[in-house]
Amino acid sequence: MTKAMAVDHSGDGIRINCLCPGMIETEMVANLISGSANPEQTRQMMIDRRVTPYLGSAEEVARAALFLSAPENRYTTGAALAVDGGATVK
Repeated sequence: MTKAMAVDHSGDGIRINCLCPGMIETEMVANLISGSANPEQTRQMMIDRRVTPYLGSAEEVARAALFLSAPENRYTTGAALAVDGGATVK
């Protein structure tokens, strides 16, 4: 869908990109971890599913969104940017 929309709107000077966040350390994830039978093991299991040794933050996703939307990045369109700590490559 991102690629099709990028093609459809490129003539209007509109860039379409997709931001694909992975497991982000949010209140919901914190509640999921703390509510599990073994919170430390659950947290480590989530971390082990990616190549970075930590869960991502909302700020990291926000910086990726700023990158995709920045006027200086006008040559990027139709892209899907995974902000997932390498989970999609593991």
